[in-house]
Amino acid sequence: MTKYIAVILLLVTSVFAFCQSSPSGVASVSDPASEIDKLFMQWNSPDSPGAAVVVVKDGKVLHQNTYGSASLEFGAPVTASTVFDVASVSKQFAGLAIATLVDQKRISLEDDVHKYIPELPDFGKRITVGHLVHHTSGLRDWPEVLQAGGWLFDDVISFEQIMTMVQHQRGLNFNPGDEEMYSNTNYNLLARIVERVTGQTFREWTDANIFKPLGMRNTHFHDDYADVVKNCANSYYPTKNGTWKRNTDNLTALGSSSLFTTIEDMAEWLKNFDAPRVGSEAVLKMMVTPGRLNSGKDNNYAFGLFVGRPYRGLQVVSHTGLWAGFRTAMVRFPEQKFSVAVFSNASNFRSLRTANAIAELYLGAEMKEASEVPAVAETPRAPVSRLSQARLQEFAGEYYSHELAVSYSVTAKDDGLDLLNRHYPPLRLTLIGNDEFGNEDWRVRFTRNSGKITGLLLSGERVRNMSFARTGSQCF
Repeated sequence: MTKYIAVILLLVTSVFAFCQSSPSGVASVSDPASEIDKLFMQWNSPDSPGAAVVVVKDGKVLHQNTYGSASLEFGAPVTASTVFDVASVSKQFAGLAIATLVDQKRISLEDDVHKYIPELPDFGKRITVGHLVHHTSGLRDWPEVLQAGGWLFDDVISFEQIMTMVQHQRGLNFNPGDEEMYSNTNYNLLARIVERVTGQTFREWTDANIFKPLGMRNTHFHDDYADVVKNCANSYYPTKNGTWKRNTDNLTALGSSSLFTTIEDMAEWLKNFDAPRVGSEAVLKMMVTPGRLNSGKDNNYAFGLFVGRPYRGLQVVSHTGLWAGFRTAMVRFPEQKFSVAVFSNASNFRSLRTANAIAELYLGAEMKEASEVPAVAETPRAPVSRLSQARLQEFAGEYYSHELAVSYSVTAKDDGLDLLNRHYPPLRLTLIGNDEFGNEDWRVRFTRNSGKITGLLLSGERVRNMSFARTGSQCF
């Protein structure tokens, strides 16, 4: 069971140190376009998936270019009108939708989500619209839940299937408001709230209130994976022998993902931050206002944007996207009124690293040296002694989850356990604590009653303690 990481890549780079101050006070190089082209050299080939970039300053496009192929099968190049699935970069558009409805007093961030989605399970804890917006709800992240349930990421995954998954959740990762944990599920529920409040589909509302007013003619929330989209890029991943394979994109995850757009349309969105045509002053301010935890501490997420995480001393709002072979990023430095967006259809493209490197070309003189940014220390895990085969055999058996409607078989192997689902190769787990096993992606803690193993709790990066009951000895 290989984990699909739908995470935000927050990488620190210091690529160029040859900036000089321009008359406007913005750091620049003698030929930034040429230096940007160097960053995309690997992708500037008809035999490679490609990329697109746009740089916006003070509401105007400073630079825009494209590279490589949108379709390796047909030799179609990436152009300014090539449509990309921008994955989680989509969330800021759902954020604007919610902020607009709040500004219109049609909803409140303090509203219980059940007011709009009564079919959501009652977890015994009040979950508000604001909890969804700021990723503090405690709801499990659907990609990991579906993966644990045996789904493959090239399966057809519809919006209604995601909603059904949420209705079957049996618990929360934590009490709402206690923590911040990124969960795509939050933004799918926000899209559903927009539909329930406005009486329009999410695609209809965003078309009418965001994309058409901004002139984003080739942008939409893709609400049917089978729809034909002209000029749409395919996505790819590299093989060990240097060739490329197709990544299938059969997802409809409104609100959290599934925004199809072009780099020229994205420029119109970035311009809107400096010269607003969509969203009132209050709405745009709300979009970069972080939430607050129960402890009183601000979190790092606003309305579809990461905030409060400076980059080399400068305030920045940003988001990345990752789905199938698409890799995307948007970074904005509000005090400098400077934004960069990069899209690619290659799974090994470093979207955030590239966007930050481009920002350094223009803003490097205003940034701190990378060496001045404190590194995050990792806490080493204490070694755990091995268990004998007899002790390992105690955990062997079959386990069933009503939440996921799936069975796992646990087998004692060598110095660890194999966790087997019918859809995946065996997942090897090693001892990491008392009755607890894991690897870099998953953790399993076995539960006991009167000393006997009665079940297990499965946790990942964005899901905690999904319960499985022991049903017997292993059966496959």
